[in-house]
Amino acid sequence: MEPKGQGDVRCDSGIVEGSEISIYYDPLICKLCTYGETREAARVRMEKALDEYVIKGVTHNIPLLRDVISHPRFQKGKLSTGFLPEEYPNGFKGHQLTDATRLELLSVAAYVFARRDLRNRDWIAGGGSFGMAKPKKSWDLYLVVGNNEPEQAMVTLLPTGSFVITTLGKTLTVSADWPLESDLIHATFEQGDATSTCTVQYLNNLALGFRLQHYGTKVNFVKTFKNSLIFP
Repeated sequence: MEPKGQGDVRCDSGIVEGSEISIYYDPLICKLCTYGETREAARVRMEKALDEYVIKGVTHNIPLLRDVISHPRFQKGKLSTGFLPEEYPNGFKGHQLTDATRLELLSVAAYVFARRDLRNRDWIAGGGSFGMAKPKKSWDLYLVVGNNEPEQAMVTLLPTGSFVITTLGKTLTVSADWPLESDLIHATFEQGDATSTCTVQYLNNLALGFRLQHYGTKVNFVKTFKNSLIFP
């Protein structure tokens, strides 16, 4: 699914199902262009466009492009042909979480878990399965990132449909434009007077969880027997 814009995003692509890209040419399936009144405006629009570019089934370089476009050195325009080996001497390992992006990721994962659990309970209560699901408005989750210790996430449903999530020592209100199981989650975070947003891709379901793509990097979440989510 290609990103869309109001005259500020263009995708030059010509690949359809059954097309074959020869090894004798660059394996380019699309050229993504963004426009802005300034270089910074175009760069920020490119970040959003990359977050909204959904590609499934083939390997692509969106994770690297997303990291490069937001790199402080790229933002300052201090570029050279040695940029990649200089900034990624051991190769690109995916987006490295900061405190802020870790909070985003854990909060979105908790939001998705709660939304899907509510949907499943409604389905059971509506006769979709034997038994009745108990109404639920709060969740006590444990989110594990890599080999770190589990981080607790307390989730509470508000009458407005938003969720109050406490994790990593922070409490924020999370709402999102996300029809269940659709590809893009446009999340909004409110902390006091501060508001921020991010776009996360909901790629597919797993046997016991789901896969997200955050800042171009894919993340697997699986529910364990302790009612936790694991990020391998």
